[in-house]
Amino acid sequence: HTINLEYSVNDQDIKELFSEFGPLKSSSVHYDRSGRSLGTADVTYLRKTDATRALKTYNDVPLDGKPMRIELVAEEGPLSGRTGFRSGNSGGSSRGRGNRNNSR
Repeated sequence: HTINLEYSVNDQDIKELFSEFGPLKSSSVHYDRSGRSLGTADVTYLRKTDATRALKTYNDVPLDGKPMRIELVAEEGPLSGRTGFRSGNSGGSSRGRGNRNNSR
């Protein structure tokens, strides 16, 4: 689960950012009924090790000026080997990962 996301962060941003750690089962930013971002997202990896690496790399790292808060959430049921997290970010206008300043 990722929280504290800048409201301008979209589905493509999340997919691009987190897919560098391994194949994603799914990723999505949460929106309200009017289409405004809620500042949270879910990212589900096929492998728990990929989710753990993403957590260690990006937890508390700013994205668009706001530090992402990431927590692991294990899925239950027949696919319990799959692990994901929800993610979010709060504040700022410049895009960037950590100390990198990427423009989009």
